Amino acid sequence: METRFSKYEPIFGSWYIKDKLGQGAAGEVLLIEREDLGNTYRSALKCITIPQSKQDLQAAKADGMTDDDVKAYYQSLMNRIKLELLNMSRMKGNSNIVSYEDHMIVPHEDGIGWDIMIRMELLTPLFQYCEENDLTPEVVLKMGIDLCKALELCANNGIIHRDIKPDNIFVSSNGDFKLGDFGVSRVLEETRIGLSLRGTYTYMAPEVYKGEAYGPRTDIYSLGLVLYKFLNGGRNVFLPAPGEPFTQEDEDRAFFRRMSGAAAQPPADGSDAFRSIVLKACAYRPDDRFQTAREMRLALEELDYRRKYDDAKAAEPMEEPAEKTGTASEGASAGAVKTAMAEEPDAAEALTEVPGEEKVAEQALQGIEKPVPKKKRLSKKVIAAFALAAAAAVALVIYAAIPKEVTDVKGIDAAEEIYIGDTMKVKYDIEPDRFEDEPMSFASSDEKVLTVDKTGALTGVSVGEATMTLKVKEFTKSVDVKVVPKITEISGIESNLTIYRGDTYDLDPKLAPEKFSKEPVSYTSSDKDIATVNEDGLITAAGDGTAKISIDAGGCAKQVEVSVTERPTSPPSYSGSSSSKSSKKSSKKSKKKSGSDKGSFSSGDDEYF
Repeated sequence: METRFSKYEPIFGSWYIKDKLGQGAAGEVLLIEREDLGNTYRSALKCITIPQSKQDLQAAKADGMTDDDVKAYYQSLMNRIKLELLNMSRMKGNSNIVSYEDHMIVPHEDGIGWDIMIRMELLTPLFQYCEENDLTPEVVLKMGIDLCKALELCANNGIIHRDIKPDNIFVSSNGDFKLGDFGVSRVLEETRIGLSLRGTYTYMAPEVYKGEAYGPRTDIYSLGLVLYKFLNGGRNVFLPAPGEPFTQEDEDRAFFRRMSGAAAQPPADGSDAFRSIVLKACAYRPDDRFQTAREMRLALEELDYRRKYDDAKAAEPMEEPAEKTGTASEGASAGAVKTAMAEEPDAAEALTEVPGEEKVAEQALQGIEKPVPKKKRLSKKVIAAFALAAAAAVALVIYAAIPKEVTDVKGIDAAEEIYIGDTMKVKYDIEPDRFEDEPMSFASSDEKVLTVDKTGALTGVSVGEATMTLKVKEFTKSVDVKVVPKITEISGIESNLTIYRGDTYDLDPKLAPEKFSKEPVSYTSSDKDIATVNEDGLITAAGDGTAKISIDAGGCAKQVEVSVTERPTSPPSYSGSSSSKSSKKSSKKSKKKSGSDKGSFSSGDDEYF
């Protein structure tokens, strides 16, 4: 297949374009393949051109921008896109985020713009999945749980997606729902050119539309609208009921009702509990929504546990307890009741008026003690059987409410700052705490800036930024670490010095702030044939020419340019711009004699002032 990007084949050294998968405002998505040892591998390639057309450049110039203005504008845009690509790489490997694999940026030959190619994992778009599968409330519930996990990872990385909609949701071959279209498309939408290309406002939160401050709860709102749509026969909030016709005017009215804060009716499908969760997620006021994606996920997971429990209870064959598909405790309790009833036939009548296992479990959980009406006195064996059944039901409910995976790791923030050379020791707390003994792994994105040992202790190596990633079981958390200098200023040294061959000059730097003034200082020379410097900062002029002496302390650096010349045959006239000092001893001696803080030249026993 031929496209404007075919000229880059083989892309990334081995990939070839085979088909077009889709087209969006920000670019197109292509199917690419590569062959390796008789196997065919497939991937998706997102292709973006900046600027997207010559018309964009013409429009910019029509607004009064010069050629330099246009270049600066697009360079600034490109810098933001590079940062977003870095964010995408940080979230790689999460099961509910479309995986970024690689990218290539090629500058345009005319010097204005770039072609950007991003290789992603190949997935099924949600709408295509819907054509082949029935999105039952149970499937929509799983979608909500999966996408909440994706938003949790976004929150851990300080990212607001701000474009949650069905077009950006994908499904893997094993049925996992994944969130895609991070970063790059959003940056393009936020630009002057991109604003004219924006699509639907269907899933936009009110605070975004009104230009107010927004945060992660904006994504929760959009996710709530997505779930509402798929629980409502494909109809969004405030549209006519499924099956009824609607017009563009209906869509406009629905949008402005949302923006005005009108109360929405529950979606058509799903349990009352599920519909309540969805309505809370897309509440008009951010404070009325779930405050975090984790909070919403836990609510959905609890609902899912209860649903599975109810389904399991409904499927139990009461006649044959031994063949139950439930837990061992369920089978044991039912068997105990049946055995007791066989031995106590008179208990059957009384049993008809004993609350069922579900009711007994509910009372036990709530701490409510209610008398059980009886027609006949039951034997201790029958009572014990009932108690066992109730205990098993309670245990099953409690088990269902227990999280089955790591939900968070506390003890360290999503962003940290440490001084260069310092080590931050962290006490990591895994939630829930029953996973506290699970092994954890740690990695740094740039060990030249930051190292992390097997205990998770961070050490700042050089000034800069790096990401520490920790993993426990299937949970991953990223921490952005900024390594900052201890020293902010090196003073007390001239930037340019002139020294005669054979003379010495003693550097005496002053370090700020005061609390780090005792930090060790290192010195290096760019050319030792011209000037050398020892560990105490004593410069020795070796040969004619110019060398640079670098002074480093606590992450701060300063350079001194040293010019070495041959000594004149007569005493030189001293000037501040070409002065130099001797060692500390002769410097102090000259100051004492002259009363001046100017330096002195030293050669044998002669001194020149």
